[in-house]
Amino acid sequence: MKLLEALNSLKQSDLDDIVAKIESLDAELSQLKELRKVIEIKLGVRKPQGFHLKGKGRPRKPREESTESTDPGEPGAFRSPSGAGQYTATEQHRLLAREFLMAHGPTKQNALAHRCGIPAGSITAVLKHEWFTTTARGVELTCSLKAEPS
Repeated sequence: MKLLEALNSLKQSDLDDIVAKIESLDAELSQLKELRKVIEIKLGVRKPQGFHLKGKGRPRKPREESTESTDPGEPGAFRSPSGAGQYTATEQHRLLAREFLMAHGPTKQNALAHRCGIPAGSITAVLKHEWFTTTARGVELTCSLKAEPS
């Protein structure tokens, strides 16, 4: 009963007091968290932020410009950066989709994924390449690849 009486007698100033107290406690909590971090660093429990970036070890070598062709018709168009000639799964799926479309023509995206064995979650990444265009009839090869003999 006392709780109901207290709720009925509340005013805007009471709410303002509560909000001010919460803000004060939040500021104090933030200061205490910062103090805890400093103490943990001082005791060796925690490493300073950015510690792993401070210069031990060799600097990275700058990447060299790739001399390999990006023309999809040339052999080796999908070489890995190391030049090992290994294909990623996306590249393998892209080649499968390309061969399928060359043989069968435009195909809907989900049918292409199903027939080529490409996982449903990967088909979008596979088709994000200059080889493919999306039309009303489905996924097609770009003009430069249509004329290319297989």
